[in-house]
This record gives sequence, C-alpha cells and structure tokens, in this order.
Amino acid sequence: MPVYILGLGMTDLEAFLVTSVSSAATWGALTWLIQSWLAVRINESVKNEYAIKFEQLRNDAARQREAEAVATGAFSATHLAAHGRRLDAVDKLWQAVQLPFSKSPAFVCVIDSATADELPERVKEGPIVDGAKAFHATSVAELLGKSTLLVEPIRPYLGEDVYRMFFWYRAFVADFLMHVVDLPSTGTFPPWQQDAGALNALGRVLEPTELDQLRNQRYASWAVAREAIQLKILGAMSELISGKQSARAGLLTAMEIGEFAARSESSAKPGRERSGARTN
Repeated sequence: MPVYILGLGMTDLEAFLVTSVSSAATWGALTWLIQSWLAVRINESVKNEYAIKFEQLRNDAARQREAEAVATGAFSATHLAAHGRRLDAVDKLWQAVQLPFSKSPAFVCVIDSATADELPERVKEGPIVDGAKAFHATSVAELLGKSTLLVEPIRPYLGEDVYRMFFWYRAFVADFLMHVVDLPSTGTFPPWQQDAGALNALGRVLEPTELDQLRNQRYASWAVAREAIQLKILGAMSELISGKQSARAGLLTAMEIGEFAARSESSAKPGRERSGARTN
C-alpha cells in the first residue's frame, strides 16, 4: 500500500525523485555559478597579468630607446669630433707640404721650375749662384724640421697611407734642396730624371705607369715632378675626409686574409696527401 506524504498524494518514491531532481538542479546552478565566477576571476587575472607584463615591456622598450638615443648621440658626437680633427689634420698636412717652398728664397723656386734643358745655364746665373752660397744644410734642416713638426702630432688622424706619401714627398724635397746646397761646389744641378734619390721617392708614391708618363715629359721640371706627388697626397686626403680610405683599408685587409687562407690551405694539401699515402 502506497504511503502518502505532505498531503500531496505523493508516494515515497515520488518524493525521493522530486527531492533528487531539486537537489540536482540546485547543484547544477551552483556549479555553473562557481564556474562562471572562476572564469571571470581567471579572465580578470589574465588581463591583470597581461597589463603588468605589457607595462614592463613598454618600460623596458622606453629604457632601451633612451639608451640607444644616448649611445647614438655619443657616437655622433664622437664621429663629428673625429671628423673635425681629421679636417684640422688635413689642413696642417697641406701647410707642411707647402712650407719648404713658401719659406725658401726666391732663387730656389727659379731652379725648381727650370726644365732639364734650362738647368745647365740657369744655375750659372749670378743671383742664383750668390743665393746658393748663402743657402746651407742648416737651412734645409730648418725648413724640413718645421714641416715635420706640423705633421708628427697629427699622424694618427692621417693614417699610414697618407703619412707614407708625405714621408717620400719630404725625401724628394730634401734631395732637391741638398742639390741647391751643393750647387756652389759642383757648379751643376742634375734634372730629377737623372737623380737616383728623386726617382726612388717618386717610385714610392706614383704607380709605375704614372712615373713612366712623367719621365716621358721632356719639359717636366723638378716642380712638375713634385706636384705629381702633391696630387697623390691630395687624392689620399680627399679619401681620408670622405671615409673611403677606411673602407679601402678594410677591403685590402679582407683580401690579404683571404689570400693568406688560400696559401695556407694549398700548402697544407701536400702534407695531407702524404699522410694519407702513409696511412694506406
């Protein structure tokens, strides 16, 4: 016989089922609420964590930009300062190139501009002979010494290629001026085409084809030969200012390294072959 409860006419089974369904619905709703709350909290937590990380990244990027700006500014300032020092060095170098003749007596420039055909008669002229008698080795040393004192302090800003050209230009000028000193005793003045010292100095600066072309100029005086070296120095100074010289030096260094590596590899091959033959 069925048992009725709550005056609703439900049996015990029906009451159990109703209670179970009600509990399941309540638990399901509670579970959904908990899951929704957790999802919201997790979502908010992720957003908050993302915001913190993003802010950190933005701050790091700002600090990086500031550091780059400082480094770039420092590099630019250093680059500009170095460029300014190179310009000053080039100016002083050109002063040193011009000094021996700008400070020499006028008769020296007369000899300097005489061609090979003119020299024998020109050096016999009274004013030139008298001037040469008052021109001594100490005069040469003083002129070249002043020129050298201008260049030596700026040598690091010139680079070895430019300084090398100046060195041989100075040697060429010294050779010419010493012939002026010797003029009263020798009575002659050789053209540069027949002077070993002059040819050696020219050969250290000019390319072989350039030197051949210069020697083929019948009327090329000592001044013309000297100006050929000056033009090479001017070209090197132009490259120094524009930065091409550094690039060319880097390229030459890379080529030298490549050639050395190739030679090393080729020299090592016979040894490896002999080693393999012994192994076999």
